Amino acid sequence: MLKLQKLIRKYYFRRKKPILKTFDNWINDQRLQYKKIQEKQLSQLNKLLNHAYNNVPYYNKILQNSEFIKDEYIELSSIEQLKYIPFLTKDIIKKEKEQMYASDHQNRKSFKNSSGGSTGVPMEVLQDKDFLIANEACLLLLKNWRGVDPFDNEIIIWGAERDTFEGKKPLTSYISDFMRNRIILNCFKMDTNDIERYIALINKVQPKMIRAYVDAVYEIARYARENNIMIKTQNVVHTGAGNLFDYMRTEIENSFGCKVFNQYGCREVGSIASECSSHDGLHILMEHNLVEIVDSNGKPCEIGEEGEIVVTNLNNFSMPLIRYKIGDIGIMKNYTPCACGCNYPKLSQVSGRVGDVFINSDGRTISPVYFAHLIGVVNNDSSISKYQAIQKDYNKIIIKIVKNKVVNESVLEDIRKKIQYNMGGDCQVEYEFVNEIETTPTGKYRYTINEINK
Repeated sequence: MLKLQKLIRKYYFRRKKPILKTFDNWINDQRLQYKKIQEKQLSQLNKLLNHAYNNVPYYNKILQNSEFIKDEYIELSSIEQLKYIPFLTKDIIKKEKEQMYASDHQNRKSFKNSSGGSTGVPMEVLQDKDFLIANEACLLLLKNWRGVDPFDNEIIIWGAERDTFEGKKPLTSYISDFMRNRIILNCFKMDTNDIERYIALINKVQPKMIRAYVDAVYEIARYARENNIMIKTQNVVHTGAGNLFDYMRTEIENSFGCKVFNQYGCREVGSIASECSSHDGLHILMEHNLVEIVDSNGKPCEIGEEGEIVVTNLNNFSMPLIRYKIGDIGIMKNYTPCACGCNYPKLSQVSGRVGDVFINSDGRTISPVYFAHLIGVVNNDSSISKYQAIQKDYNKIIIKIVKNKVVNESVLEDIRKKIQYNMGGDCQVEYEFVNEIETTPTGKYRYTINEINK
């Protein structure tokens, strides 16, 4: 029976020839010299820019006076020249609407997709068959980095209703899940009964890979430890859709008995960067997305300097997103060859959302990672189950806490003092003990929220 199932799945994937061909190309190309990969990326970027200029009304308007245009043709000689093209923002996309669409998008089998975002406000984008092929190839590449074959089984613990369905799924979804050898579990509003049911299923199936919302799999790991529920040793956990802080990685790895691989991406541009077996930063998926880090003035950041992440997707020609300010902050890592053999550059970390960064009265910014380390590591005595820090003003922060047990006053005082050290001595730190902290409409937690500029 298992042999028959594998034959059926191999036939299914054979029909996905463009995805497998792209995957095979990338498996080889990732090992090329970094300079060669950059040359390939620049060639694809120039192809995208020319298509956008000739077929997308918005970009025709934006690029028509560009110094790069010669005889109606655009050719950048280096990636660095991209900095002279204006940024794209969510507000621009919403304002321009159909002016962002390529005139030939219907011939490209375009379809609409939407992102809930951290605030739950949806933003609609147009994507197409080529984008889908590239994004699927990225997933296969990441599975390869984790020692997982395209035909291997996986359990997916995901959070958006449109992906995991509430109620009965259509027959086509069951067929697709069978062909892809996957089980999808909905972590949207996941309760303790769901957690226990999911653990039982994980123990029974022991999939080759667990792919999950980082917050959801962390909750499962923590719940298992606190309630002495045994999780059988698993093969690998792939996390996404949120920040994987160090204390979360430790909890998940201890409970599941395997390594955690973090991945960064979003609906608008797909997979952006991911960890390899070296676990030393996140390789930028250069064949799919081009990544820049810029400061508050829009200038390129120095290596190791935290700034805003800007992404250019290289495979969506139906609605090109060029220099798109994605709304996240991160740090570019100094380039060195990786032991895994992949020569893509790396992000050293993705720190959080732009709106999650706190600002003190002197204008200095405080990264969400600081709060994660302070509460999740330095003062992690198992009394705090969940937290959310909210900046109400430059001198007022409220910390919501869901507690496992009585939180020692010395823990609260230490958190308060260390926050005041960074925010200023006049900063008031108030605590609210709550039964639950709400997630966004797509099931994600926001650990820090800046309400000053909302």
